[in-house]
Amino acid sequence: MERLRFGEDNQLNEDIERTYVDSSNIKSIWFELKGRVPGQGVLYIEFLSDAVYEYHRVPEWVAEFLLQAPSKGRMFWRRVSRSLLVTIK
Repeated sequence: MERLRFGEDNQLNEDIERTYVDSSNIKSIWFELKGRVPGQGVLYIEFLSDAVYEYHRVPEWVAEFLLQAPSKGRMFWRRVSRSLLVTIK
């Protein structure tokens, strides 16, 4: 596993619309449709530590559900983190 960090060495695609959220652990969330399966893509979660996790093969509705959840951290830890493939850079 690798961890993504902002900086000169590891640039993330800034063209993807990121949503900054009010959370005690999560800084921002964004989603990019890509891959072989329509309606699925990569969900990016940026934590307050500046670590960014990529969750692959995520249905678009899961990303939308996370963004609308009253508690992003609770929904993420209980539902998203345990069920999706992750790459940490």
